[in-house]
Amino acid sequence: MIGGHMDEAYWMEFLKQYQKKYGYIAEIQRITKELGDALGRNDKVAAQLLLGMRSDEMAGVDLCEKNIGMLLENMEQAQRKYAVDCMEGRAEPEEAEKVWVSKIRDLQTKMKSILQDTISRDKVINQRLAGDKSFYVSRAK
Repeated sequence: MIGGHMDEAYWMEFLKQYQKKYGYIAEIQRITKELGDALGRNDKVAAQLLLGMRSDEMAGVDLCEKNIGMLLENMEQAQRKYAVDCMEGRAEPEEAEKVWVSKIRDLQTKMKSILQDTISRDKVINQRLAGDKSFYVSRAK
């Protein structure tokens, strides 16, 4: 790594981790939809199975975030700041890095949209199951 520029291998590994994370988050969304359907049918066995599956996918997201963090930790401070700033849109990447950063930003945008949908579905499920004791109701107070 020289100056603000980062080796292509770093960008490739960031992209790989973001793609994996996106896959896990998309699967969490799908499972959450199925969970809502199972609860609507009062199918407690399917709901329990789906909760376990969703937990496994969440562990995958955690692993990707850990891997991204480790990539960043292994960089010099200036490189870490540059990488984060590029990925979060606060800095313009150098020409050779624009494709990598664009793909990462696109995945971040997609994940944010999926997460918003999943959280809103999860709120409905949680409130239906827990009523006044719902995580979301207790947070609103």
